[in-house]
Amino acid sequence: MADIRVPDDLAYVNYTLLSGGGGDTEHRKHFDATVKYLLEHGAPLGALGLQGHFGSMPTAPEDILMLLDRYAAHGLPLYITEFDQGTEDEELAGRFFRDLLTAFFSHPATAGFVMWGFWDGAHWKDNSPIFRRDWSLKPSGKAWMDLVLKEWWTDTTAITAADGQATVRGFLGRYEVTAGDKTVTADLAKPGTEVEIRQ
Repeated sequence: MADIRVPDDLAYVNYTLLSGGGGDTEHRKHFDATVKYLLEHGAPLGALGLQGHFGSMPTAPEDILMLLDRYAAHGLPLYITEFDQGTEDEELAGRFFRDLLTAFFSHPATAGFVMWGFWDGAHWKDNSPIFRRDWSLKPSGKAWMDLVLKEWWTDTTAITAADGQATVRGFLGRYEVTAGDKTVTADLAKPGTEVEIRQ
């Protein structure tokens, strides 16, 4: 998975932009108006931060996608900041986290995701992170591991053709690429990225 690179410019971060269900709210209208005002007046905005504090009534995935479309219209990369989900229903939290991550990962305007803590032993809200106090993994933690470290993780082998080239498909991110006895670190930052290894 790619490192999160926070822009050098300002990031405007606000709350309840994804949580609280879909649709239009006065707060969301105010956020849009503020972003527009800042951009029109030359503020060096480099990103928009969408705080991610969710409760027991999470926003539906299709509403998350509509809201991401809405904020993406400003032309800035989107980050979820401060993600947690305060609910006693761990199964619900796991299903929602899987759906949220999938929706967020699928959207072309998204650039980073930050959890607001990951362990119940050091968190401001009870039963919000992905690990319990005894470090056992909750369903939300399993969703994270299954997506980030399995489904969205590219681990592949290719054989070079006669010209010494090999083509593989992978998720965008940072890779260790090995050819013969040489290993290099390479960033797959966009489709069509080429990595050259000279022996």
